[in-house]
Amino acid sequence: MNDAATTGDGKSLGSSEVFSDSPREIVETLASNKIKGFLGTIGDDGQYLNRFAESLAGQTTNVATDYRDRFLVELIQNAYDAQPIGVSDGRIEVTLDMGASEHGTLYVANTGQPFAKDNVESLSYVALSAKSVGQSIGNKGLGFRSVVQISDEPRIFSQLPEVVDPQAFHGFCFRFASSDDFDTLIESPSHRQLAKKDLPKFHIPIWLDDPCDLVRDFARHGLSTVIELPLRDHFATDVARRKIDELEAQEVPMHLFLDRISELSICVVSNAGDLEKSFSFTRTEQKQKLSGLTFSHVSLGANGEYFIARRELCEKQMKATIAEAIALNELDKYWNEWTGPGDVAVAVRLDAPINKSRIYTYLPMGDQAEAPFSGYLQGSFFPSSNRKNLDAQHRLNALILDEARALVADAIWHLVGVSGSNRPGSLTDAEAAKVVAEMMSWRSVSSLQSASELGAAMAEALVSRLKCDSLDDANIVPCFEVVGGQNKLVWKTPALSRDWPSGLAVFGKVEAAKRAQETNSWPLWAMSEGLSARLNTFLNKECEMYLGEPSGKERARLVEVVAKSMLSGPSRSKKKWIAYFVELPVFMDKYGVSLAGLQVLIGDDGLLHRAMSHVSKTESGKKKKGRRRQKDIAIFSPPDERRISETADLEIDPPAKLQERFGFLWNELPWHEELSETRLFLEKNRLVEEFDREAIFNRLDRILRDEGNKEVLRGGLRWAFELWRQARSSPRPFRMQPQFRFRVPTQSGEYIDAREAIFSASWPEATLGALVQEFLDVAPQDLKDVQGIQHQLLAETKHPAFFDTRIDEWVAFLTELGVRRGLHPVRKTSSKTMFKAHELRDFSFVEHYGIPLTFGKFWCDDIESDDDNLLRLPTSTNYVIADVLLWFPCQGDLDGFTSACQRRYACLVLQWLETGQSFSSRVEIHHEHYRNVDSRLWPMPLTTFLRASPWIPTDGAPASDETGSAAVASEFWLNDINKELFLPFLPRPMLEIRRLIERGGTRLFENLRNLAGLNQIGSDDTLADQLVMLSSCYENGRFDPYYRQRLLNLYYSTWRLFLTSVSASSQETDQILRPPKVLVQRGHSIEVVNFDDDEETDPSVPVYICDTGRLGDVDLLMASGQLFFNLPDGDSEVTGKHFQALYGERIRRISKVEYSLQADGKDISEVKGEPINSLVPELRSMVAVAMEALRGTEAQRLPSNRAEVLRKLEQILLAQAEAIRFVIDGNSVGTDDLNRQSFSLTSEDGKTLIVLKNAGELNWDLIDRCLLQICESLGHVSLAAHLRILALARIGKQIGDEGEGVQARVSAMADTLRLSQVEVLAANSTLSEGLETRVPILRAVLHYAAGPDAIRHFDRQFAMNGKDPAVLRALWADLLKDAEIDLKLLDVAMRDAHTARDFREMLGLDFALFNHSLSAVGEAMELYPEQHRRTLEAFVRQNDLRITQCILYAEYTSLEMFQPFEGYNDRRAAIYEIMPDASWLPIYEVPPEKLIKDQLEAWLQRQGALSIDSDDLPASNLTQVREHNRRLFQTLFVKAVPIVRAWCAKRGSSDQAEHFSKLNSSDTLRKSLDRVGALDFKKLDEEMFVRWCKAVGAWPGGMDGTLELEALGLSANDLKFEAIEARKASENSKREARSVSFNGRSIDPEDDIDFEALAEEIGGSLSRSVLSSALSSQASLRLVEEDQTRPEGSKKNKKVKGSGQLPRIPPEKTEFIGRLGEIVAYSWLKTILKGQDIDAAWKSGNGGFITGRDGNDGLGYDFEVSYRKQTWRIEVKASLNDPKAFELGETEVAAAREAAKDRNGFQYKIAYVSYVADPSETRIEILPNPMTDDGASVLRLRGEGIRYSFERV
Repeated sequence: MNDAATTGDGKSLGSSEVFSDSPREIVETLASNKIKGFLGTIGDDGQYLNRFAESLAGQTTNVATDYRDRFLVELIQNAYDAQPIGVSDGRIEVTLDMGASEHGTLYVANTGQPFAKDNVESLSYVALSAKSVGQSIGNKGLGFRSVVQISDEPRIFSQLPEVVDPQAFHGFCFRFASSDDFDTLIESPSHRQLAKKDLPKFHIPIWLDDPCDLVRDFARHGLSTVIELPLRDHFATDVARRKIDELEAQEVPMHLFLDRISELSICVVSNAGDLEKSFSFTRTEQKQKLSGLTFSHVSLGANGEYFIARRELCEKQMKATIAEAIALNELDKYWNEWTGPGDVAVAVRLDAPINKSRIYTYLPMGDQAEAPFSGYLQGSFFPSSNRKNLDAQHRLNALILDEARALVADAIWHLVGVSGSNRPGSLTDAEAAKVVAEMMSWRSVSSLQSASELGAAMAEALVSRLKCDSLDDANIVPCFEVVGGQNKLVWKTPALSRDWPSGLAVFGKVEAAKRAQETNSWPLWAMSEGLSARLNTFLNKECEMYLGEPSGKERARLVEVVAKSMLSGPSRSKKKWIAYFVELPVFMDKYGVSLAGLQVLIGDDGLLHRAMSHVSKTESGKKKKGRRRQKDIAIFSPPDERRISETADLEIDPPAKLQERFGFLWNELPWHEELSETRLFLEKNRLVEEFDREAIFNRLDRILRDEGNKEVLRGGLRWAFELWRQARSSPRPFRMQPQFRFRVPTQSGEYIDAREAIFSASWPEATLGALVQEFLDVAPQDLKDVQGIQHQLLAETKHPAFFDTRIDEWVAFLTELGVRRGLHPVRKTSSKTMFKAHELRDFSFVEHYGIPLTFGKFWCDDIESDDDNLLRLPTSTNYVIADVLLWFPCQGDLDGFTSACQRRYACLVLQWLETGQSFSSRVEIHHEHYRNVDSRLWPMPLTTFLRASPWIPTDGAPASDETGSAAVASEFWLNDINKELFLPFLPRPMLEIRRLIERGGTRLFENLRNLAGLNQIGSDDTLADQLVMLSSCYENGRFDPYYRQRLLNLYYSTWRLFLTSVSASSQETDQILRPPKVLVQRGHSIEVVNFDDDEETDPSVPVYICDTGRLGDVDLLMASGQLFFNLPDGDSEVTGKHFQALYGERIRRISKVEYSLQADGKDISEVKGEPINSLVPELRSMVAVAMEALRGTEAQRLPSNRAEVLRKLEQILLAQAEAIRFVIDGNSVGTDDLNRQSFSLTSEDGKTLIVLKNAGELNWDLIDRCLLQICESLGHVSLAAHLRILALARIGKQIGDEGEGVQARVSAMADTLRLSQVEVLAANSTLSEGLETRVPILRAVLHYAAGPDAIRHFDRQFAMNGKDPAVLRALWADLLKDAEIDLKLLDVAMRDAHTARDFREMLGLDFALFNHSLSAVGEAMELYPEQHRRTLEAFVRQNDLRITQCILYAEYTSLEMFQPFEGYNDRRAAIYEIMPDASWLPIYEVPPEKLIKDQLEAWLQRQGALSIDSDDLPASNLTQVREHNRRLFQTLFVKAVPIVRAWCAKRGSSDQAEHFSKLNSSDTLRKSLDRVGALDFKKLDEEMFVRWCKAVGAWPGGMDGTLELEALGLSANDLKFEAIEARKASENSKREARSVSFNGRSIDPEDDIDFEALAEEIGGSLSRSVLSSALSSQASLRLVEEDQTRPEGSKKNKKVKGSGQLPRIPPEKTEFIGRLGEIVAYSWLKTILKGQDIDAAWKSGNGGFITGRDGNDGLGYDFEVSYRKQTWRIEVKASLNDPKAFELGETEVAAAREAAKDRNGFQYKIAYVSYVADPSETRIEILPNPMTDDGASVLRLRGEGIRYSFERV
């Protein structure tokens, strides 16, 4: 190889010269001159005269850097330039010989012109080339210096120009001076040093005498020049090897445009001389010149076949552009030496797509130099110095680009045949299509920053060359059509070209090409997906008329054409039609609606049917005159044969009059299997109707809606009835939908909307037709509403539509259609809805709505009474009535009704209210313009009627039909619906109406209350009204005196409720509505006091309120003759407070007035009493025993520590007096007339003094007289009865009998009250105050405060006298008199404390020291392991994110390298299992945080984790990382699923996609990533997601780590087809998931199953032991341990392996398993209960599959049988295995709870059926009711729900 420039004739510039000197002399002379030149730059002082040498060295370094890694390309380029112009057989050889030197030697040899003198000089000078501009690839003289990257001593060997020696090189053979050479070349040491330092490499040529044998071998092979490059070091070796490897794996063909060579060969030889690697690139070319262009077919062997179009640029144009560029400093001046034409070429690979496009300057430029189309662009460009990019704005480059576009346009002009010449290049149709598509599809690229968009510029060039107005008019798009069975390439305009969806057969490109003339659209020629995308992109951007893919209309047209062609065949081919329909949804895609109205559906009749069209009348336009409108035909898809039991009896054939309006798809096609997607597609786009009754009814409804022929209407109604009737026996009953508008016949013979019709008298009683007729018979006949009702009456049952048969079914059917039972509200409308304000105020507007004006006035009064502001409307304003008005027929005609008419009308209203029909109770009236500002809501006329009209006949009304008494609903009060509904002492409706209401349900009661205003007794909202009503009833006396006390009881209970609501209210007292009249007492009589009417009652007379709770006060007030109010069983204090707040100063509270007691003339304060315990010592025991005798709620009112009652007894004093008087509020009252002998008064210190009227000795008879006061003081009046019995039993005994022991006394009293021994023990415990139970803890307190000696003393004394509380108190007081213990607090603790903790906290003892004392006295220490665990757990949870990061970031380096952190999940979970140190327990109640933190740090250290305080932890928020990754995972998983599946499917390795295709694969993969830390480490992106998938083994092997379709070789169509396959796989997966393996075979619950045969099979397979087991043989179960009573999932219940949640299974499978279980139970019960009808006993819906009977799944049990004179309700729970667990639903829980109640008369059991799918292993066990104590003892509640588990013994 050499740098020799060449002339146009191919001769070396050097070869024409006759060497006057030999090559050696030339080299040595050149070297000498360069040394002299260098020395001439050095002054006498040894310093440089200029810095020329240094600059040369720097420039050499810069060039080497700029050309880094291009040395091999530059050497090959120089070798190519050495080839003479016009030759095509040149050779270049590259050899890397590892044995030629220490690190190997690189040889580059060629057969071109040998070196000449100028070539030697050009290599010795930087940027001085011997090549002429325009004639060579390289011409800057820089490329050779790139070898400095690998070698320090390159050597050149060349032949003489005209003398070639095949044995040696005799031309220029030289190397370049090294540092050592300067020792002989330069004498001066200082100059020599400067030369070594500053002279650039490759500057001084040094002659070489004799090449080595390896070099001579190249001469023997006919090569003329060799460059020998000994490699510098192993780095250079690596680079050389790498560049050779890159050359072998070249992305673009290096030699594509090197037309002077035929072969480039490369080899690598090992140290041992063996051939390591050898490869070569060959090139042959066939040229054709046409109109100034050269078209070539270039073959590069294994590197592909290429089409090249080339043209030369005239020399004049090139030189002019170069001159302009030089003037703009874009080119160096030496470019003025340009000679010859320029060159531009484009190349397209023919045999395969290319990976990367590239720009060439004979050799490919760098990776960044991307061509603007998917091919190769060659030209005389001016690239950057390193040939890695070029400036498109450069004048020369811009010219080449313009010419390249013109070249493409000219080439296409020839290729598409516009030129009239034959197609150049001998291209096939496929090749021509590809070449044209690739060459025209220009796009902008980053490597060519052009001022114009390159695609648009290409389009302009094409338009200019083809001489058309726009690219839309150019026939340049490669399409094809089928002619004579052969594909023919045709060129079409973009407007007619379509990028046809690929992968289709029936509607694929071939079929489209066949039908192209018919559809007027041509599919693009078949090409690669990438090319298709590029062409589409170009055409979409540059052509307005190009649509890309076919439009919906075009697709639909092809479908219709194909369908017609298929139908025209000799017979219907099921296989072809299946293929047709399989592809239909894929092909039509989102354009399904375009098929509407086209003949594309094959019918069951063998004809093509039009797909259904749902274009509205306004869309379809007006009917053309003179043409009959085409009838709309409904097309239905066939039913699912697998569900045939549901539809087998469906009458498909409609009546004759309707048959032409219905059609059905060919039912022999697999519409519910292989064609299920197509069926859904057709149904979704409403092209066919789903075959079900609703669809048929919808269609029938639309047909009949405008039908006028009564015969058709009658036939359609009957057909609808038959379809509906047959559905009633199916497993999925059908119900008519509200939108159906069927018409029914009336008594007048007309057909009206069923919703307007009313059942008439001939229909069953339940339809209320008879009641309607009765009303009409007695109603005034001239009423407009009455006449309207008569026109709505349904025709009689004997009408031809009904034939008087199946009347009950007709009733149900007609009811679903909307035929009404009885009267219902109607909608009143008006054409005018805007009225003047005065029209609204005077209600004259109602006449526009057909409402009588009289009712309008009534309506007005009702609104005004509600809120008169609603009628204040500005006079000049217009108002809009925004809604229709609701009106109940005849509601305005009540005045004209007779009594009989009233009764029937009220019944009709009540019947309607019971239906619960909702309606808007108010109507909006708003301003014409300002609705938001001025809007009001009036009650509907219907609302006014219900709540304000007297439409309910009252009790006691005359029986005459002429007159009647009625009242508004609010006058009546409903009692509890579970009791007597209407109380006999309150106003009531007449008996008939009452009975109707009482028979009504909850819905009627709610509507009467909410809509009509009927009052509810006890309702919080109306308690004040209820009090007014009750006082009024009492006052007017209109009730039977027999009910007087019931009325008063209700009155007082109402007051209690009212005062409770007042207490709970947040309103001020003056805002609370209070009853003005109150029933009060004077003596024994009841009077009415009106607090709002001073004339009626004297306001100066006070009313006293008994608010003390003392019964004696009531007696005193009765004796005083004052007015007073006493509320029995009420909170007396609350009563007094609220009465005074509600009624003011007139109220006098007994607790607040002056109240004094005088005994023997002394004030009570002067009377001294004695403690009653000292006067009557037995009383303490009596109270203790009496408390044990209490039962029920009275016992529940006692305090838990009954000793508190005895303490209250200690606060009671007793005194005696001969005379007692009271002074109440200044009124003196004597006690002689009172039926009591004792009175009590409580002082401010809390003590109660009881004064007994007696002057003699105290005895048990006198004690009996004051027992009531004693019990009042104790707060438990209920003790009085038992104390009286005990007192009477002691009459005759002395009070304070000392001979009687306490325990004996208690036993005797207990016998009197017949108490048990347990109750005796309890009474004794109460007397001892339970002090002995606290002694163990007291001993620890004594040890804590007084030491061990005190314990020993205490134990001795307690053994002797410990049972007496007083002795015990004295004992501990003496022992602790010097200790720091508060004895009062200890006394309280001994009374109230229950645990050691209570003592410690109440006495303030140190936790650790008290534990020591507890241990010392033998008591259990206070240990709180759960508290310790919770505290540690709380700390862990508070810091769990940081702890997790401590664990995670210990593996930071591995995670950064995407290495899974195995064990991360276990360690992360283990942080919640860290346990506190057991040694903390006796020392700390709650362990300090420092101890916990130290414990955690120690655990982290053992795990190899970071410290929790480590600075290496990230600042990122783990929660944010997790949230980001969860969202990203879900997004990318959804994105990846179809891509991974499609990639695997395309390579036939679908099993590799298991991580993206199996059920719950998303959850599985997410858990896999989470377990190894991938989702916690850092925020992921798409690339990281894929890398982690690879890391955990979830990514398919061989699949690139990307989701880019193009990089994976996938297309959108691949995803479409994979989606279809995925859906099929999903359906199979779902089928597999829901199927049950039964008796060795798989059963799909969705299949048609013969359950009777299945039941026989089960019954015959069950074991004898199962069938013989008795119903009473309950399973033997293990008792639930105490710590297992809490639901699983709580902290104390750690999960045991295998005890997790049951796997989630499809509901169909669950239902089927349950059905199998019930069949097993059915077979078993039939065997053991032979005398019972088990068919009837099977109550659930599953029974219908066997018995054919309707079932009820809302009962909460499956079977109800009789067993042992009891009803047994059995709920079956079945499972495929034996999980020993079951769940209860809501209804089952309710049933179980109901059965658990006492005396209910039935049992509830669980029949647990295990291994239900393997009858030979099936086991039936009876389990107890979970809601009973027995059930709770063996069934453990699991989780938060109602799931139980159990363990067998």
